[in-house]
Amino acid sequence: MKFEEVLDSIFKLSYLAISGKCSLEEASEKVAQNPQVRGIYVVDERGRLQGYLSLGVLIRHVIASRHRPHFHVRSLLSMITAKKVADLMDKGVVYAQKDDTIESILDKMVLIP
Repeated sequence: MKFEEVLDSIFKLSYLAISGKCSLEEASEKVAQNPQVRGIYVVDERGRLQGYLSLGVLIRHVIASRHRPHFHVRSLLSMITAKKVADLMDKGVVYAQKDDTIESILDKMVLIP
């Protein structure tokens, strides 16, 4: 079975796709305009997936910039330097093409490091 067949059987879900060059403030505004969105797909100029930014990471970063938060030392560098979506996104996204078989997709998911 091809992934395209599975996609055709599932209803269309809304999602938010933005450029990694988008500022975190712009991303927050777009999420606020789309309250059903739980995450952001980061794409390049040609619409190719580059990464994923979870709503939780975005919220924690925006709140941290407005308040004096309690934070873990490891997150200090990203809190200081992050300005764009690309600075916070997860680049290790597992994805599938329409022509992929379900078996090959499952193999990709199982082999996640």
